[in-house]
Amino acid sequence: MTRNALEATFGTGPRTAVTREEARHSQDELTIRIFQALYRDFALYTVGSTYVVVPKGTPYFSGGSLGSIARQISEQESRDGTAQTRHARTSEDGTPRP
Repeated sequence: MTRNALEATFGTGPRTAVTREEARHSQDELTIRIFQALYRDFALYTVGSTYVVVPKGTPYFSGGSLGSIARQISEQESRDGTAQTRHARTSEDGTPRP
């Protein structure tokens, strides 16, 4: 292609190079959009560089430590009144055990 043809197609304005990081980010966005289109019943989250996929509507907890997640669970249990039932032990036949 001649220079005139290139200028006619792409213009003569300044060009900016796409960095490797920008190209990777663009590919990641496309990958995410394709995944979401194929798996509409799942929610996709990213945690740092890790993807987390759960069925839509499924509650999940995230945090920087297990302690912060435990606090979130405890707070929810306090609001819902489920703290005691979660810690209750039962035998195989459903009777409480010590």
